[in-house]
Amino acid sequence: IAAYETSLLVDTDQLETSAWNAKYLQAQIYRDTGDLAQAQSLANEALLNSPAEFQGEIRLFIQQLQPESAATAPLAELERPLATIPLAERNNYYSAYPDFIIDLNRTYEAIIQTSQGEMRLRLFPQESPIAVNSFVFLAQQGYYDGTTFHRVLADFMAQAGDPTGTGGGEPGYRFSDELDNGLTFDRPGLLAMANAGPGTMGDCCSRTARSRYHAPAGGASVRRDP
Repeated sequence: IAAYETSLLVDTDQLETSAWNAKYLQAQIYRDTGDLAQAQSLANEALLNSPAEFQGEIRLFIQQLQPESAATAPLAELERPLATIPLAERNNYYSAYPDFIIDLNRTYEAIIQTSQGEMRLRLFPQESPIAVNSFVFLAQQGYYDGTTFHRVLADFMAQAGDPTGTGGGEPGYRFSDELDNGLTFDRPGLLAMANAGPGTMGDCCSRTARSRYHAPAGGASVRRDP
């Protein structure tokens, strides 16, 4: 293990890997050898110093080391502290990616209430656990309540989820992309995260469409199937 750990400290261009990434790589080695306690200790150290966009991935890694710690309370019973806070004050409200509250072995459905009716969207926690956990967390915090579809392009998509209503707002944390998951965009009605480039995922999401949406969103909630 020691020799393997040392080899991971240098990449193919012989550039030294950052300390947090070295800790994270070492954590993965200890996980693979069955030393979960050491793996968790190293992952926690990596989390403290990692860039914001990688914190979601590391939190997922830690959660998978101790699956029994996953949230068991029904999502409907979780508090919604941001629901009564003015929209502008929700922007950059958080400072770090949240703990995992989803169960990767369950099915989740997002319910978006608008002035034109209700939309129900299936989420994919196994394929995109970091994005789904963030979306579920923000929805259950009341972060999306009262936000609008701030960008609508006919026959293309409708974008929502930004409390500033500009497309430039964010929850205060970012997370990495989850592109290699087997999901494709090949028809209308599909949901995705919107971003400003690699590693900039945050709060906004878009829905592919053939029709134009003008309705303000009343809020989003998530239902977890038993």
